[in-house]
Amino acid sequence: MKKQIVLIAALALVIGTMAYAGGQKNSSQQTGGGGVTELSMFVNFSWYPTESWTGIIPEEITKRTGVRFNVTRAVDGQQLGLMLASGDLPDMVYSDSLLDRLAGESVSYAYNKLIQQYTPDWKVDNMLIANARLHNQEGDDNFYFLKSAFNTPQEFKDRGHGLQLDTIIVRGDIMDELGNPPSGTLEDWANLMAMVKAKYPNLIPFTFGNWGFGSFKVAFGVPAERYGEENGKAFFHINSPYYRDYLVYMNQFYRKGYILADNYSLSHMDAEALFLNAQSFSMAGSSTNGPYTAGIQVARVVPKAYSSNALVLSPRSRYYRSSTGWAGVAITKKTRNPEAAIKFMQFMWTLEGSRLANWGREGIEWTMGSNNMPVFSKDWLDAYADSPVFDKKYNGNWQFSADAITEFDGRVAALPPVYLESYQKMMPYTYICPWLGAAQPLAGSPERDIQNKLVDMVRSAETKCVLAENDAEFNRYYNELMSNAKTIGIDRLEAYVNSRLPKYRAMYQ
Repeated sequence: MKKQIVLIAALALVIGTMAYAGGQKNSSQQTGGGGVTELSMFVNFSWYPTESWTGIIPEEITKRTGVRFNVTRAVDGQQLGLMLASGDLPDMVYSDSLLDRLAGESVSYAYNKLIQQYTPDWKVDNMLIANARLHNQEGDDNFYFLKSAFNTPQEFKDRGHGLQLDTIIVRGDIMDELGNPPSGTLEDWANLMAMVKAKYPNLIPFTFGNWGFGSFKVAFGVPAERYGEENGKAFFHINSPYYRDYLVYMNQFYRKGYILADNYSLSHMDAEALFLNAQSFSMAGSSTNGPYTAGIQVARVVPKAYSSNALVLSPRSRYYRSSTGWAGVAITKKTRNPEAAIKFMQFMWTLEGSRLANWGREGIEWTMGSNNMPVFSKDWLDAYADSPVFDKKYNGNWQFSADAITEFDGRVAALPPVYLESYQKMMPYTYICPWLGAAQPLAGSPERDIQNKLVDMVRSAETKCVLAENDAEFNRYYNELMSNAKTIGIDRLEAYVNSRLPKYRAMYQ
């Protein structure tokens, strides 16, 4: 009898396991209504604050689409390249880099073909298609993703409340202790750094991560992006007439102890942690929620601490925005259910899906305000003030489809009004020029190789210039930088970009 019971139990276990596996297999074919499809997604951002499809927003997206994700976050910037080389890919890849390699039929499904087969009612905006096709090197009309965070110059003019641009986050409580000295010009900042260094010797005056020295570049009139434009002609940023002055200024920061050499070896998260742990007075940031939420985290270390936004401007300031979009979601040829994947993306690219991902549930987390910006619930605002709490509760990190205006409005509408007022002061200095981004050389072209070599060389050479110990050393490094740029082919690169500029200027204007 005991043996029979054991055999029956074992048989039941096998049958149950088979039934579960069969159910899982069947559910992977569902596209909503009858079950939940689980797909794998690689998030190619090692800095991403989450690697889990959990929280109010993802769970609501799953309710509305029938799709959930098994998420893997990149460990570094090389992982996706290795995955592409080996062919070991998940169902979907969310990335802002290597888009040219993802945009090919041997790697990914063409969105237009999936749309024709499964979602023929999805009418994709032609400008979004054009932006995606910039990455297609196969000479056909296919597109393999749609890039988020894009708006045309006219859209920014008509309804843009602000932009995510380079700014500086400062300890507001320390500014108060210093008597709130001026901080709006380059001269002001040099004086402020000296004051902080003298009065707070245990604090690093300025730290930086991914945003680098962008605010100071802009104040000098040097593009914080790769290219600038003057009198209708594009130039690589080191050819700005003010580039040397900018490097001299930052070299003085180093030689006077306002920045540390060790900062260059830190990841963005580790560099940011210096400020969040009350080890620095200021850090590079952007004009969204960071200047507010950083202070909430610093206050855990220093209860009286808070942070604020600081602008460094001059008559020459110009915030270039040449982006043709940020990140895209590729549906790889490894996907088990391309129908579910494209139907998911169709929902995300609706206004409903975009706002849900960024703002939460309409009528619960937000309602629309009179200024066409969301008004958030108290629960949302309370969580938003503490990034780790917000990420765990709501997990609003899935900007698969939001345009730049929707994303900015969602982030800033949850802040005290003073932040939006500050960010709007930046708008007169903003230059929306997607044609500069579109005209950059194609992957695999000789000019793209030149650009890649220049980017790598300049990154290393700039560091040497900033960390030079004296004027003679600085001059040697700067002259080498400019000479090497000529040797690599900066003149050929600029000529190539300018030859393509009229076509793309006409497309976007």
